[in-house]
Amino acid sequence: MVSTQAKVQEAYCGDELLANYSAIQRGSGEAYDCAQCFAQIILLLTLIAHGVYNLCLHPLSNFPGPRRWAISRLPYTRALWQGRLHIKIKEIHDRYGPVVRIAPDELSFIQGKEWYNFATFDIAGRLTLSEDFGCLQEMAYHPWILMVLTHFKASALVMCLRIYSPLDTVLIYFAPGRLLELKERFLSLVRQKIHKRLAQDPSTEKNDFVSAAMMNPKSGGMDKKELEANCILMILAGSETMATALLSATNFLCKNSQVLRKLTDEIRQLGTEEEIRLSKLNHLPYLTAVIRETHRLCPPLSNGPSRVVGPHDA
Repeated sequence: MVSTQAKVQEAYCGDELLANYSAIQRGSGEAYDCAQCFAQIILLLTLIAHGVYNLCLHPLSNFPGPRRWAISRLPYTRALWQGRLHIKIKEIHDRYGPVVRIAPDELSFIQGKEWYNFATFDIAGRLTLSEDFGCLQEMAYHPWILMVLTHFKASALVMCLRIYSPLDTVLIYFAPGRLLELKERFLSLVRQKIHKRLAQDPSTEKNDFVSAAMMNPKSGGMDKKELEANCILMILAGSETMATALLSATNFLCKNSQVLRKLTDEIRQLGTEEEIRLSKLNHLPYLTAVIRETHRLCPPLSNGPSRVVGPHDA
């Protein structure tokens, strides 16, 4: 009888322990479910915040392109997996223009030379007259720049005619009227911009060519005609030729990863972007070597550099 009662009590205790264990297990499961739900909410909020940052606050947020591609790399990855990435990027360029955003941290340039032309014309304008042409901002040629390119064509025609002198003085009158008209408009606009620059308050410090030429006593100064001629030279020689040199350097560097890596390491030793100054760049030997080698392999000239020698020096 005692043994039977003990067995019953033992059974009751076992049931109670089992019930307690089940309750503990249910409690643990509920806690795990809550933790898992909380982690999912945190993950979702993180993804949303990351997407909003990529779309609105990222340094590339001002560049055009599909929003889905700007928020995440998933569309890019999917197109790459399907073997249709090149087709998709072409479609994006057709819709949004020559420079598009195809990922949160990646741009695609369909015509690199145009981008370099935009950049170098703006740089040449800023260095010469403290005023750029807004090419990079608008991602298009300023009408003034189109006249510059036309000026190149007119100048090339004159150079060809000078080889067969006196044809240059005779046939210039038979040149297309529109070509010569645009050339004169270009020269007139240059003069207007120079006069506008000279009319600015001289006490306002401007770090440009005009300041160096006109307001620096060490330079000896220039008259207006000399200033006009040199500003024209600066804008012409400092834009198209610089774009050609940059494009050539980019081409060579992309084909030589070791050189690109060494050049990148040297430039990044300067630190932040604000620390990059011409005085410091002049002391980077590898950068100087890359620039000189680019000029040697691909001179940014329409014709090769010539050398004039005396009758006994050839």
